[in-house]
Amino acid sequence: MEEAEWLGAQLMTESNVSKQIRLAVNGRPDMRIFRYQSGKYQLIDGRWVVAGFTGAPDFMGWQIRNGVPEFIAIEVKRPGGRIRPEQIQWRKFAASQGVRSIIADSAESALSQLLN
Repeated sequence: MEEAEWLGAQLMTESNVSKQIRLAVNGRPDMRIFRYQSGKYQLIDGRWVVAGFTGAPDFMGWQIRNGVPEFIAIEVKRPGGRIRPEQIQWRKFAASQGVRSIIADSAESALSQLLN
């Protein structure tokens, strides 16, 4: 692998992929997504705050299809990243409730899945 390729692979973090997906999806008039922050955070005074839930997707939002808004969820992975068991569990539950949930490792992948 050439040095430029290696550096490009290293720079393609989940954070970078997430930003590209957010910009691409929100650049369309028929879709809107928002970052869903989850995890455990420590406040300045030492207390802990738990936000969200285990297995939560990175983005939630909606897509207008045939004039009807549909709830969508996007799990972002860096290229080659793997989905965790709790994320699989959440996706199964979401599907049972009619939620369109996708896993994307690029903006192109996200748009392709959402538009099909």
